[in-house]
Amino acid sequence: MRIVYIDDERHFINQLSELAEKYKQCRGVQLELQSYEKAELLLYDLAEEIFYDLYLLDINLGNGMSGLELAGQIREKDEKAQIVFLTFYSEFALEGYEYHPLHYILKSEIHKLEEILDQLIQKKKEDDVRFRLLRKQSGIEKIRYQTICYIYKRAKNCVYVCEDGSTYFERKSLAQLSEELCLPEMLPVGKSYIVNMNRIKKLDRQDIYFDCPIEPIHIPYQQVEFVKKSLFQFLKGEQS
Repeated sequence: MRIVYIDDERHFINQLSELAEKYKQCRGVQLELQSYEKAELLLYDLAEEIFYDLYLLDINLGNGMSGLELAGQIREKDEKAQIVFLTFYSEFALEGYEYHPLHYILKSEIHKLEEILDQLIQKKKEDDVRFRLLRKQSGIEKIRYQTICYIYKRAKNCVYVCEDGSTYFERKSLAQLSEELCLPEMLPVGKSYIVNMNRIKKLDRQDIYFDCPIEPIHIPYQQVEFVKKSLFQFLKGEQS
């Protein structure tokens, strides 16, 4: 796994390097950490099509470009980039959602990076095998969970909406389906939706936008704070 870290604080770069080396030895995995103090150096890499498996970005970079701005440029070059925001300031957390980060952690909780690396490695393994059998008019098809953006109730069916706009249905209640899925990324939103938090690009008032060209969904006002809190906890890796 190739990791790049952008931060203008040399002592924190050293701290992260020590953590990465310890993780590599304890887990017995191949891990390569590249660090830069300036965002422009990473942009040079991207221009040369040098990509990384994980991007660790300090939100509050002190050299003219914020970590959020850098994340936007990374997304333009590497759509599937796994991004983790690091900062001392928790109020920046929700601002980063439009860049679809993998996680968000405080620098005071840098030890959580080990958990995040574990989750990322495990997720790569699970993505190869996790799927659900769903009905289409033409028969039955395997659908990977990672392609599902949200699920909603229509009559007696649950309707799955996927990243390419395709839809599938399953004849059961939304509550029953939520219990069956039992996946941390699948968030029940009232009695209307089950939303894949991995696919959320941003939450704008009562509208949830996804990281693919499908229409946003409108959620009840009473559910907005619940969704915000759930997204924040999910990014921090605190999902139960």
